[in-house]
Amino acid sequence: MKNKILIALMCLGLNAGTVAVSHDATAQTRVKVKKKGWSKKAKGAAIGGVGGAVLGGVVGGKKGAVIGAAAGAGGGYIYGKRRARKKGDRRRTVIRTETVK
Repeated sequence: MKNKILIALMCLGLNAGTVAVSHDATAQTRVKVKKKGWSKKAKGAAIGGVGGAVLGGVVGGKKGAVIGAAAGAGGGYIYGKRRARKKGDRRRTVIRTETVK
């Protein structure tokens, strides 16, 4: 019985000694961001679609313009996706900051 009480007191003493109380609280800042503008994928698809439509219209008339627009939009989307993956999407703006304790 004495051994159990002694072991319990030793464990309690070890646990109490390892607890560190810190009264210094550092403030953290939360930032809410909102995406701004077109993504790189959307820009690539739009520019590719217009360019493809113009080139297809010159080469093949109305039907060529439709085919060129579709092909250009697809190619522009793929180009914009690859560019966004390499350089990152930097279209963010801060709308509010608050300090949290």
